[in-house]
Amino acid sequence: MCREVLSVEHYNTKAMLLLGVIEAKAGDPLEGIRLLDEVQGMEPNSFHAPFWQSHAYKKLGRSIEALEAALRANEANPQDAQGITQVGICYQDVRLLNEAEAYLRKAAETAPSIIQIRFNLSQCLLMQGKREEARETVRTTLAASRPPLEALLSITQFFLTQNAPLLAAECARRAIELNPTSGPAKMLLGRSLLEDGQPELAIVEMEAAAKESPLDSEAQSMLGTAYQGVGRLDDAIKAFEQSIFLRPKFGYPYFGIVNSKRVTPADQPMIDKMRHLLEDKAMPTKQQSYLQYGVGKAMEDLGQFQASMEAFDAANLIEFELKFKGKNLDRDLYTSQLDQILRLYSSNFVSKNKDAGLPSEVPIFIVGMIRSGTTLVEHILSCHPEVGVAGEQSFWNDNWRGCIVESRGDLNRKGLTDAANRYLALLDEIAPGKPRVADKMPGNFAMLGIIRTAYPNAKIIHVRRNPIDTCLSMYVTPNRAANDTAHNKSNIAFGYSQYLRVMDHWRKVLPAEGFLEIDYEALVADSEAITRQIVEFCGLEWNELCLKPQDSRRTVITPSVWQVRQPLYQSSVERWRHFEPWIEEFISLSAK
Repeated sequence: MCREVLSVEHYNTKAMLLLGVIEAKAGDPLEGIRLLDEVQGMEPNSFHAPFWQSHAYKKLGRSIEALEAALRANEANPQDAQGITQVGICYQDVRLLNEAEAYLRKAAETAPSIIQIRFNLSQCLLMQGKREEARETVRTTLAASRPPLEALLSITQFFLTQNAPLLAAECARRAIELNPTSGPAKMLLGRSLLEDGQPELAIVEMEAAAKESPLDSEAQSMLGTAYQGVGRLDDAIKAFEQSIFLRPKFGYPYFGIVNSKRVTPADQPMIDKMRHLLEDKAMPTKQQSYLQYGVGKAMEDLGQFQASMEAFDAANLIEFELKFKGKNLDRDLYTSQLDQILRLYSSNFVSKNKDAGLPSEVPIFIVGMIRSGTTLVEHILSCHPEVGVAGEQSFWNDNWRGCIVESRGDLNRKGLTDAANRYLALLDEIAPGKPRVADKMPGNFAMLGIIRTAYPNAKIIHVRRNPIDTCLSMYVTPNRAANDTAHNKSNIAFGYSQYLRVMDHWRKVLPAEGFLEIDYEALVADSEAITRQIVEFCGLEWNELCLKPQDSRRTVITPSVWQVRQPLYQSSVERWRHFEPWIEEFISLSAK
């Protein structure tokens, strides 16, 4: 009788575990967590229950709980390579990168034949600014495993989705070594180089790819994007038109054309084609989004503002579903994460640690909300011969936790020094020998506490813009990344109000020197006066080239490429008034 009872219980546990794993992997992660909780109650030493719970929590974006579950699984079976890897990935998600690296190295040693673990390790190294070590890890992994061409192309795509173009380029080069005439490999190398800030080299590869695959519509579209990035807008339009010729029922090249010029009534036949394509139910959802953004921009250029907003609304509905799967923004969590930073970086913390950082004057941090004018300021500085540009580096968002002891609310001085040195090495690799290097990551506005602690002599430029114009521009511009507050007017307004709160805090606790606030509207109204102010603030001698940011060779990977390549203009000031009836959420910010 006892054997029968045990057998039934054993069967029920295994069945429940299987159901929990299925839900965690492909079904309802919350149901998976519930089922796996029951399994762990029956088998406290289970490895699989907490391991798959960790995956379910990760899918829900609950990173701390995912890490806790992964650690329980690792405790149950410390030698399981996948379990060790999961701990490393979860540490990486919460930006405890030293711990992540240690676990991923251990996993790679435990299972040297699983190449994905080494790729995870290389990504962790890259996030810490260890670019050469990350590259070498990819190189040695590829040399040892010798994956076939198709696998290399997939790995390259993986690194691009993980915002690791440096590593994607290594894989693409290896693919080209295997097949020197592979158009897809050359195109992927071009994309990687473009996203890594090497546009001229990217265009060489993309042009070669287009020749190798002359009937590839996507190759033509990507080439058009590369031409946009370096300001060759006429060439971009020709490439997009060729893409449409090869594949008429695709949305992106139409979007590319519209964002390479100002649309006029002569373009009405193209607009009609775009609208006709939107009636095609077989059109992929992402391509519908591109078409809607394109129609919105075209209608705005033509002064048909209601039709423009209707198209932008449709595009954002699509993007919200694609990126968030109907999941609403957790405003309490968003607020609490910022609260944690603001509590830590109090006036007392800043004063106590004012001498903890490095004396370097190399970094220039350009911060603000996205679409506020940070790209324009970067272009102004990039024209100065003594300024290098680093693009948008996520380094401090990725590494700040390693610089503090959260349990004590205090600074980890060794961690800070290590991170500060790694960041300087990163800037030197990107812009070797430049006495100043500009980092234009808008989101660094939340990182100013640790940035100022790391570099008390660094220059911080905060770019402000009319809040209604800023939010409108965020809404009508596609975002490549899944910005938490994007694609919903109410969420955008909420995110902007949180940004205002954070900046108010920094004004109160950070020393005023080394901190310059400029208004976008003032910059475009009196460009020379504000540009001189920026150049002087950065400790640079005046250079007339800074008055022509439209001539900068800096790559632009943004849908506003046409505007960026024009002389400074004021038409974007109070742009919101054209859309006033449909942006109540944004207008409410003007009272704050």
